[in-house]
Amino acid sequence: MKKTYVVSVFFFFYLFLLGMMDSERISAARQTDAAVRKDQETVRVGFPMQAGFSEKDEEGNPTGYTVDYLSELTKYTNWNVEYVEVEGEADTQMETLMDMLSRGEIDMMGAMYSSEAMEKKFAYPTYFYGMAYTILAVKEDLAEWLEDDYANWGVMRVAVSPDMEDKLSALEKFSEVSGFQYEVVPCEKKKEACHAVLEGKADACLQMDVSMEEGFRAAGRFSPKPYYFILNKERTDLLQDMNSCMGSLLQACPNLQSELYTKYFSRQGAFCISEQNKKWMASLGSMRVLFFDGNAPIQSVEQGKAAGVAETFFSNLSKQTGLSFDPVIAKNYEEGRRLINEKKVDLVAAVPNDALLNADCVLKLSLPYFTSNSVIVSASKTSNSDPKHRQDLSANTQALLTVLNKDPELCAMLDINSVNYYMRKTKLYDNLSIDYGVDEPILYCVGFTGAAEPRLIAIVNSFIKSMGNDVRREMLYMNNSHPVTYSMGEVLYVFRYWIFWGILTSAFLIFNTCLYRRNKELKRSKAESERLYQFSMMTDECLFEYDYRKDKLMLQNNHILFPEEHIIHRFMRKAKEHTYTSESEKKCIGKLIEMLTDHKEKDNVLLDIDGTETWYKLKIVYIAEDHAVGRLIDNSQDVKEMQALERKANTDQLTGLMNRSALEKGLKTHLEESSQDGVYLLLDLDNFKQVNDTFGHQSGDDLLVEFARALDREFRKTDYKARLGGDEFVVFLPNAMGEEELKKKLSTFIQEIQKEIFGQYTDCNVSVSIGAAYTSQRANTAETLYREADVAMYVAKYGGKNDFFISDGTTCMRRECVNCRTNCKRKEYLKMRGISYPARLT
Repeated sequence: MKKTYVVSVFFFFYLFLLGMMDSERISAARQTDAAVRKDQETVRVGFPMQAGFSEKDEEGNPTGYTVDYLSELTKYTNWNVEYVEVEGEADTQMETLMDMLSRGEIDMMGAMYSSEAMEKKFAYPTYFYGMAYTILAVKEDLAEWLEDDYANWGVMRVAVSPDMEDKLSALEKFSEVSGFQYEVVPCEKKKEACHAVLEGKADACLQMDVSMEEGFRAAGRFSPKPYYFILNKERTDLLQDMNSCMGSLLQACPNLQSELYTKYFSRQGAFCISEQNKKWMASLGSMRVLFFDGNAPIQSVEQGKAAGVAETFFSNLSKQTGLSFDPVIAKNYEEGRRLINEKKVDLVAAVPNDALLNADCVLKLSLPYFTSNSVIVSASKTSNSDPKHRQDLSANTQALLTVLNKDPELCAMLDINSVNYYMRKTKLYDNLSIDYGVDEPILYCVGFTGAAEPRLIAIVNSFIKSMGNDVRREMLYMNNSHPVTYSMGEVLYVFRYWIFWGILTSAFLIFNTCLYRRNKELKRSKAESERLYQFSMMTDECLFEYDYRKDKLMLQNNHILFPEEHIIHRFMRKAKEHTYTSESEKKCIGKLIEMLTDHKEKDNVLLDIDGTETWYKLKIVYIAEDHAVGRLIDNSQDVKEMQALERKANTDQLTGLMNRSALEKGLKTHLEESSQDGVYLLLDLDNFKQVNDTFGHQSGDDLLVEFARALDREFRKTDYKARLGGDEFVVFLPNAMGEEELKKKLSTFIQEIQKEIFGQYTDCNVSVSIGAAYTSQRANTAETLYREADVAMYVAKYGGKNDFFISDGTTCMRRECVNCRTNCKRKEYLKMRGISYPARLT
């Protein structure tokens, strides 16, 4: 609605500038705008000015927790949300809008708590859309009351206003569990309680986290309370739609509420520490902190000193808290475990939250201060994930990479940042392959050994909470941007062939001319080819070398191109005259000729080798003007994984049918590229919720699967069959049949389904309502077809359910046909069903 209005205003202003703002153009534009809005249901939402929930941005647009949540929710509806504002103070706005809601002048409001009195007056959906906590709010710049350090609080003076007196029993329980004491400072108003804290007459006051006043921070939180949307009691249709959509949204975006809470209500203030705690930290002396070498950029040793993200974190912690620390270096897991068990260290710098070290040494962990991801590394083409042959999160990544590079039977799950860092060392780990499909997060925490002081843990956690994402990214960037360094042994290994040929070349240069320099490059390339040949024997890859000047092709480990031949003279000519043993051989050699001619790599090509279809990739490197080497790489695993990911992305996980995204893509392609007609069927299971409520959600899932199998049986393989979500399905029939044939098909289908599937749920009165829409100039996209079929499906529901209705293009959704003078297909259908006006849906 808002977007359409802005576009219209801009359009009229543009016409005004051009001198063409005549009345006929304005009228036509308004009629077009009204036609667009007619396809959507307008939902009027009360919009009181509530900080964080519903307010206006600098440009006057609605913003806030409720606005963002509804924006996500409307992706599952055909709503056009219209926000309704009223004049007055915040309390006056709330009262006015609630009166309007009870009279039906608006449809819903948000950010409302549930109570017995409110539930009698308004309708509540099944799902809440957020949670509010009661908090002990202290001055933002006051460091004495450290969160989670309740044992050192002493007696807290808590200012309580009358509106918070009902929270005192919950505060009492919270104090008993947390181990602190408090005294109540009674105040007459909320503002008086806040001033008492700011003026030092009280230490804290009770507030709600979603409405915390400026200048405060939460020192403790308790008594969670959900908040809901409320609806007019008469809007049962809207309530049913909201329940369905909120359930779908919760399943699709389970972290949405926490993300919105962090965006609008989480305050990340600067870290502050009291002088008392700072002196206490200094009294601990120098803490011995364990770092593991070989895990750059997370933790490593550079020039004999600790380095990496972990060292940067402890340096920052030391500056802020006065904590003094001495790094202790361990080169492997056994050394680190020994140092911990012998009590030679106090802290461990970077411990993954699920590392074996936690259990072996009984460590207490802080909150995570850095998050990374994991990958599986191995020397084989296919990662061996058998736990017998796998090591996870090695204490020395670099050392383990060296082991993996030599042993194809092993694999390891390692930190992606450390792996990428060491893979920058050219030629050292060429045998290794990386599986990026693991996607398991690694949360690095500080490990506390022995009987760690709770106070120390609380201070470290408080510092970690103050760290923003930009600080964490900066720590990684600072330590990841360093150039990699090679040891002398690594340098000799990487450049072993260059060193050998360099010495040989230096000797030859004494006796040869410039011609020899050219031959030297060829000999070097042949030596490289020999090395690649040895590698090809290990990986079962076919290598080739081509001399443009001599038109000569040399093959190693060959069983694909001219099988069993190793040197082919006059290759280009022979390729044209050769009798090919298979179409795949002809295709592959054709690709090779094209590559050699165009000097370009080719994409994946499917070849039939020894009766087995395999994906290969032709790769070529030009090392001189008239010389090239290349290889034929088995790329089957990558192609199959990509195809598997595409299938997963396009399939509904429960039923195996197409999902909404795949259906929309398929219909778009069909409707744009084909002129053939089709019919769009929207199928909705009636009373499906009663199955879940009566027999449980597993029975509901079983019913959905049985229904999906029935769609596969009853409709053609060429038909599009999809589950949109919940109990809503779609079947699209290309090459649409006639209307009478369609009626016969749908009648038979409903009867068969009732007999085969729904008969098991007679107590729930389960049935199916179907809306059908033919493609036309009016309905020629997935969205317009869905709208027409949706209207037709509701007509079938109005007619008593367990039936179908074929759309005539009308979008009429009137609740009754009494006094309606329009003779339409919908009215005739309802009359035939014995209903003078549609029954209210429940």
